[in-house]
Amino acid sequence: MSLLELRCVDFAWPGGRGVLDQLSLTVDQGSMAAILGPNGAGKTTLLDVCLGWKKPQAGGVFLQERPLSSFGRGERGRLMSLVPQHENVRFDFSVTEYVLLGRAPHLRPLAAPGKRDLAIAMEALEATGIVHLALRSIARLSGGEYQLMLIARSLAQEPSLLLLDEPASQLDPANQLRVVRMLRTLASRGISVLYTSHNPQTAAVAADTIHLLSDGRLRFSGPPQEVLTERNLLEVYGVPLHVVWAAKNPHFYWDVD
Repeated sequence: MSLLELRCVDFAWPGGRGVLDQLSLTVDQGSMAAILGPNGAGKTTLLDVCLGWKKPQAGGVFLQERPLSSFGRGERGRLMSLVPQHENVRFDFSVTEYVLLGRAPHLRPLAAPGKRDLAIAMEALEATGIVHLALRSIARLSGGEYQLMLIARSLAQEPSLLLLDEPASQLDPANQLRVVRMLRTLASRGISVLYTSHNPQTAAVAADTIHLLSDGRLRFSGPPQEVLTERNLLEVYGVPLHVVWAAKNPHFYWDVD
């Protein structure tokens, strides 16, 4: 079943600069898709449109086959969650307190989190490998630890669709692998995952579907081995990349000279 669908979406900034152009995209229940593209391609804007934070000038966004605009804010928050690239927090939360913010869509107005909410938050910390940081101030986290905390908060939200903007950009290889495995586990449990990335290597081993985006248009979409070809990557990135596939694991490299 289609969980999220964008139909011929156009989005432009005030003044007329187009960002998304006739973009159509479907995310099925329990699928995992990656959006690859150069800087300025429109990846982050695409996620904002999916969340309803930016309204397209044309086309439509549908969640569970209903117009996204028909969902209230709380209802959307229980179905979708975003892991941003960066987030500035002005309060000195502990890691646990911050992750508990993910429970807000499930609570009544002004209600405090209960034992079940705390248990879900601790499960999210376990899943991201940072339970040992539970009592640490978020001001004392490294960049990678902070990124894992953002993912934990979104997991605590218990969404049906998890959107991630460059989720592994600040992570070392061990934690990149942790995140990839975690996302695959979520997809196997029926949670849909849509994330942006600059790293074709990670996307190829993690995602069922790859979307190559440039200048606001989806140029190629499909399984990794069909989409991540030297010809397609050259068209999207403008740089010749060599691609060698060993079973399902690709290797990408370029000639320096």
